[in-house]
Amino acid sequence: MRIVELSAAVVDAATLLRARDGLNTPDALQAASALVASERPVFVTADAGFAKVSGLDVRLIKVL
Repeated sequence: MRIVELSAAVVDAATLLRARDGLNTPDALQAASALVASERPVFVTADAGFAKVSGLDVRLIKVL
């Protein structure tokens, strides 16, 4: 895990994800941060909605 700066590249990628995949703003910013920070991002979440984002290796966890 690492902290990713909210750069213009992240905001641009988030805007695209909102338009293309219908993500809400916070989710789009999280996914965009992962995509900008790594060529092969692994994204751990309990939200299956991230699975529609191409380029993310989504690992779903079960919330008890």
